[in-house]
Amino acid sequence: MKLNSLRLNPFEFPGNTEFRFILLIVAVTGASLFIYADFYNSVIWNKTSEFSPGICALCMLGGSILTLSVAVVIYWWLPDWKIKKERMRSLKDRDTPDLVGYLHELSREAGLIRLPSFFWGVLDQTKEGYAFGRWGRLCVYLPNGLVNSFEENLPEFRAILFHELAHIYNGDVHRTYLSFTVWWAFLITALPTFVITLLRSSWERILGMSGRVLVLFLLIYLMRNAVLRVREFYADLRASIWDQQSSALRLALESAERSSEKRGFWQRIWLTHPDLGDRRRILDNPTPLLQMGFWDAFTTGMATMIPFAGLISLAVFTLLSVTDSPSFMQGLLMFFVPAFFCVILIIYIIGAGTWRTTFVAVACGKPVQGINRLGVGLALGMVVGWKISFIGASQFSSFPLALLLSTGLVLIGITGFVEWVAAGAMVWLPIAATTQSPRIFYRWGIAIAGIILSSLFVGLFMRLISLNAQFLFESITVLDLLSSESITVLNPFTSFALIGLWAFPLSSWFWRRRIENTPVSEWLFLDSPSQPITLPQQIQLKPTLALIVGLLGGLVGHFFVFILVVLGSNIALFIFLSVCIQVLVAGLVAAWMRSLGSIHGLFSASIAAFIIASGVFIHTNLNLAGALFLGTRIFNTGGLVAVPTVVIASGIGKWLRNSKRFRVKSVGN
Repeated sequence: MKLNSLRLNPFEFPGNTEFRFILLIVAVTGASLFIYADFYNSVIWNKTSEFSPGICALCMLGGSILTLSVAVVIYWWLPDWKIKKERMRSLKDRDTPDLVGYLHELSREAGLIRLPSFFWGVLDQTKEGYAFGRWGRLCVYLPNGLVNSFEENLPEFRAILFHELAHIYNGDVHRTYLSFTVWWAFLITALPTFVITLLRSSWERILGMSGRVLVLFLLIYLMRNAVLRVREFYADLRASIWDQQSSALRLALESAERSSEKRGFWQRIWLTHPDLGDRRRILDNPTPLLQMGFWDAFTTGMATMIPFAGLISLAVFTLLSVTDSPSFMQGLLMFFVPAFFCVILIIYIIGAGTWRTTFVAVACGKPVQGINRLGVGLALGMVVGWKISFIGASQFSSFPLALLLSTGLVLIGITGFVEWVAAGAMVWLPIAATTQSPRIFYRWGIAIAGIILSSLFVGLFMRLISLNAQFLFESITVLDLLSSESITVLNPFTSFALIGLWAFPLSSWFWRRRIENTPVSEWLFLDSPSQPITLPQQIQLKPTLALIVGLLGGLVGHFFVFILVVLGSNIALFIFLSVCIQVLVAGLVAAWMRSLGSIHGLFSASIAAFIIASGVFIHTNLNLAGALFLGTRIFNTGGLVAVPTVVIASGIGKWLRNSKRFRVKSVGN
């Protein structure tokens, strides 16, 4: 049986509905922080008096809490209002015990732990039922036309009810109505506040601020629509699992599609329900639900950075309300805490999206495609989100070079990191395919990726944060900024990150026997295959070769350390020697290996660094603390230089192997 003929299972991974709902809440929070901070600056603060950071922070926090609180109140009240407004009656009031019993039977077939309440529309002759409600009170509305089809067309009735019950099973009801209420709360509270702000502003400022808020408004609106659209795909798929013997849902979609109006992409993004043709195609092939695209990543980056800037402002104003002279470490902490929150959010959404995208390639035996687009989309979204945020625009407008450099660094770093996440998923998913569920694998993979990214942030980006802090904290001196460079090479978090970059993917080598000729588990597919299926040949790891090269390089370095100690050389030569050997070892392995050369190269560089550092400990007269200090510096400095080296060397190796003039016989097949 061909793998392409089977529908891949999107339910074993976090879904797009969950991602987009989270981003909606994050975007609303970020926009609210932005609007209420501007409200204080334009309306509350009297420019003749001293600026009060504490009141500004209170206004930002209180306004955002107000918006979310209004959303919760509307969400809790909405089901009762809906029942009264549409004059729904409980289905129990209708003398149809057979119908009520059948509905309870369908609910049990759907696996619902708690049966929903069923309501009936007496005068509604349509067949468009829907699920609604809140926590603790989930309901299904059945118009009279749908109730009549119970006797006239039972397969159609069953398909429609399964679709609505699927919304409840998938948890869509809560996300749907919270999406509506968050949007309404934003319109009720935040936007009027912004209009009041504009009334106190100059025309130049009105144009500038309106453009930024318009972008936020459109972002929130489109996210809300995206949540409402994508939930229909998952409900269709869930209903098709429960009702495999009936094709009523597919026939209904095909019939409706023939009579519906064809819409283009730019028309569909404004709709709250997906195009019927898209629903039918996803029902037959749900692979697009598993693949994350450029615009998904772009939206994630943009929505994440909007609250990041607002949270930094909130933290800074809170700190300044407590002390007039914040210390250097307090200033860095005010940047680190919001950044750590954003790291968690990005890793959860982009990490899971990368695992899903890689899963499609692994299951179909094809190369992973689109990972670079994810990295580029995420990086550009982060830059745009920062640009339109509360504190980002003024910085970049005053320092255009900072925008260019930051964009380049973020683009390179994020793209490389997303590719690394895909590499880890590529080697672990074949192992997960032989188990009962992939969840433990991608959860651990995302958690490890989060730890590594956080560690790299502490070690590599603390310098950038300290530079940004200069704009807000006058107490930070140039000496403080220069000394912050040592945080990168002396921080143990950097060491953990460098080790994790190769340890997580290569550790799958110990389970290599598990995937050889082992049939895959049923969780990969929505439909049970008629015969056992094995995955196509997967990536072959060669850590032994990388280990040997690293040992040889490390022994050479160990010997030179002994020579340098005898000659009485200074510490700078130890570090320079280590960097040269690690770069040489990493570059050779990365260029030679066909599969995951960068990861094998980093492994070799780490082995060489361990041995060189042991030589420093053995041959020098340093005490334990001094030896650890120097060893950490040797390991981190060489490792950080090796990271871009292996990327370049791996690219050169691939070019040489594909070149007609050069045929390099590579290992790793």
